[in-house]
Amino acid sequence: MTKAQDGSSLLLSSNVDVNPLVRSLRNRAKWPWVRDYLKANDIKPGGGWTDLAVSSSELGQKGQQLRALLETYFSAIRTGGLKYVQVFELDAALLSAVSSQLAGALVTKSAFSSTYPYTLPEGQLRSASNQLTLCEIIPTSRGDFVLVFCSRKDYTEKEVFSDSAAVLIGNQVPTLEGFTTIVGLRRRSFQAYDLAIVRPSLGRIEIAVDMPLSHATDFNKVEQALRVGAAIETHVSSLHGFFAGNTALNLFPAIAEIYGNINAGKIAELHLRTSTGLVDVLRTTLPDDDLRNNPYHTDAAKAVKNQVELFDVTTRLMLAFPQTETTVRLKSFVAELANKEDHRFLAGVDFLDSSSEHDLLRAINKLTSYL
Repeated sequence: MTKAQDGSSLLLSSNVDVNPLVRSLRNRAKWPWVRDYLKANDIKPGGGWTDLAVSSSELGQKGQQLRALLETYFSAIRTGGLKYVQVFELDAALLSAVSSQLAGALVTKSAFSSTYPYTLPEGQLRSASNQLTLCEIIPTSRGDFVLVFCSRKDYTEKEVFSDSAAVLIGNQVPTLEGFTTIVGLRRRSFQAYDLAIVRPSLGRIEIAVDMPLSHATDFNKVEQALRVGAAIETHVSSLHGFFAGNTALNLFPAIAEIYGNINAGKIAELHLRTSTGLVDVLRTTLPDDDLRNNPYHTDAAKAVKNQVELFDVTTRLMLAFPQTETTVRLKSFVAELANKEDHRFLAGVDFLDSSSEHDLLRAINKLTSYL
């Protein structure tokens, strides 16, 4: 490897094309996730995606070892990552009919087939369909089915330029001169891997919506969940009309149950209302901290005789066998607390960093155990 005059890396004497793999990883995972995975496998991650592409394309044992690790990680994160999940209960007769249809279902060729399981290159993605396309049906050892739907999803990303960055922009664009803060909106796309998980063993169907890794100002995850439901109905006739006539499982009770159960995992953020009408938002910057035990929170709760109600909780949910954790956010609105306790409703949950589809399924099981 050598350096170009502009400081960019050039690959020499390499015939290993890692572009599809690295491109797909960037689409599916945040850099800190990949970095931590490599560190856990005793690999120095380098300085970022460019370094990773260079190192993984090298010929020889080290390059081969790195590529194997990245392939393993991508295979897992492809159906994991950042997901919004809704859970629906089905009766045994309907589940039996659905399972029978899926057992003989076939996946037809589509625009995504040329690179699947990898993502499409950026040029092809721009012209790809935004309609959900069935790309794979994964049977599990428990007799369940995971349907993977690919599509192009568009969103608007907001970026704020302040101080010196704003001055630099003002120097280039006279109409923006003098502004100390400039807010930019950029239209972006990503290849989504939405899931419809049919679980006859548990009497459920779970809809898992793929969400953009960066902050999106206009991404409606509830609307996207409806699209996934409509997509599976087109492939499984026995489900026709099911999602229009049924409500997702109410996850609101899990907020209080998780807060009250120390074994659920560490609480990293919570939003609560006190008996005095005060709304408080608490978050910790310490990865091993649990807000249940934080003196600021406990002392404040004592001041109102522990009469607090939670409506938004982010928890590092602990999973066992094998032991790991995934971050979940049960995000409702304070307005729900105006309803009677048995009328408070939350349709879905955000899984912020599921490392695989297997861990996602385990986390959903763990979460529903608190209902």
